[in-house]
Amino acid sequence: MLLIRTHLSPQGAESWVVGPPGLSLPFLLARLGFEVWLGNSRCGPWSYGHVTWEPKDKRYWEWTWADMAANDLPAQIDYILSASRTGARQVFYVGHSQGALTFLSSLSGGHLPPATVAAAFLLAPVTSLAHLSSPVAHEAAKLDLDRFVRATHLHQFSLRNALGELVVATACASPRINCSSLLSAFTGPNCCIDIRYFAKLVPWFPLASSVKNMAHFGQMVRSGEWKHFDYGFLKNWLRYHQSTPPFFRPSAFPSTVRLAMAYGGRDSLAAPADVAWLISKLAQRPEVMYLPNYAHLDFLFASSVVEDVYTQILRFFTDYGLDRAYE
Repeated sequence: MLLIRTHLSPQGAESWVVGPPGLSLPFLLARLGFEVWLGNSRCGPWSYGHVTWEPKDKRYWEWTWADMAANDLPAQIDYILSASRTGARQVFYVGHSQGALTFLSSLSGGHLPPATVAAAFLLAPVTSLAHLSSPVAHEAAKLDLDRFVRATHLHQFSLRNALGELVVATACASPRINCSSLLSAFTGPNCCIDIRYFAKLVPWFPLASSVKNMAHFGQMVRSGEWKHFDYGFLKNWLRYHQSTPPFFRPSAFPSTVRLAMAYGGRDSLAAPADVAWLISKLAQRPEVMYLPNYAHLDFLFASSVVEDVYTQILRFFTDYGLDRAYE
């Protein structure tokens, strides 16, 4: 059984299946006998509802990726294991970008029981942003969205609303950014995106997020640290029982969950130095694959991604043994 997740604002689960079956990771895994589930993050077109709140309510948007790590991912895996008819007791996991961040945070933070995960392959994992080089992300972080939230009633972040337009206008005003290549300015110079498949995402692109989630990433850019949301001195005491938000610690990631990672040398978001820091702090030595020409989105849309990346994911999980998830 295998769960695949992504979503760093622009993408949802549809990112994995825009190409033909022979080029789509979920179909390749299904052909090997995996029961494949595609997970979405909050506010995508497939996960926009709530049992209590409506999008017009402030509480609907009161979350960041840390809440998804604490609540959503454990709930998804629990649902998969209970709904499946295969009898599997564990899942294999593939996460890209924020999908990797929530996975690492969930297990390091003690929210997801390690016994429910057999192994994971993480693509362009984002944790510490100390070496982030994206000029768009740096300019957006300067806006200090936390203060913006307190001054307005706007809580949804989308490039199609006023706040999104402000972020783009601010970024494009910087002499460091060529707005004719805004995607590359944000993710890094992707080497080999196949535009035929990437163009199919236009009807859903970009997905919404909460302003608070974007503010959390802004805090990470400014501090360079992987930690919980900073509410300020007083609210931190009320929420965390300390004056500053607690850190996520890679050393707390359980060594019983076999781990592999792939990252790119031209990635402006999951910078090589930050991924190297993550690897050095883990209690285990993960299998690591470095692609010097890859940037952030190449791991999903590169014309050579099957040969470069997906074959290694297939090997990693089949070498581990599909039957182990049923033991």
